[in-house]
Amino acid sequence: MGENHYLQFIADIIVIDTIIGAPRIIICPLIVWFLIYKFRRRRLSSFEGVESFLQSDNKLAPIRYSYSDLKKMTHNFEDKLGQGGFGSVYKGKLRSGYLVAVKLLGKSAANGQDFINEIGTIGRIHHVNVVQLVGYCAEKSKRALIFDFMPNGSLDKYVFNREKAYPLDWGMKFKIAVEVARGIKYLHHGCDI
Repeated sequence: MGENHYLQFIADIIVIDTIIGAPRIIICPLIVWFLIYKFRRRRLSSFEGVESFLQSDNKLAPIRYSYSDLKKMTHNFEDKLGQGGFGSVYKGKLRSGYLVAVKLLGKSAANGQDFINEIGTIGRIHHVNVVQLVGYCAEKSKRALIFDFMPNGSLDKYVFNREKAYPLDWGMKFKIAVEVARGIKYLHHGCDI
């Protein structure tokens, strides 16, 4: 009889384990699915927020481009101009032949607020001494800003380049400083933002 009790005990353990384990097998994947769903939904709502802002603000002059447009205008991101804290910058050419600098932004804040702020602010700045925002890309998580191309590169590299054939004299450096001051004055006092 001892063996029958042992077999009955084993059978009871199997039944109890099945009763307790079956819900775990069903519940664990459901929990994982729910967490993935919430994460994706949160990310999707951030993209929808960017989309609704960009479509509702009719004051924006910049043109919207698709990510495939960016790849075409930069020849698949071939000519890298530089790397900054917020992403990489590539040389590009619009269909019209106009040269641009394409700034591919890295991962932004979860709600896309930094991208919205940059588009909304830079898109309304129009001054001869401030680089112009030509367009933007907002395609799911891919975001980019398209600026006028500056053939001499960034101002600091132009001014402080010691390998130039013709170094800048003090008169030219002063003229550049005055123009920079005019741009800053516009941003602080004359800009309509």
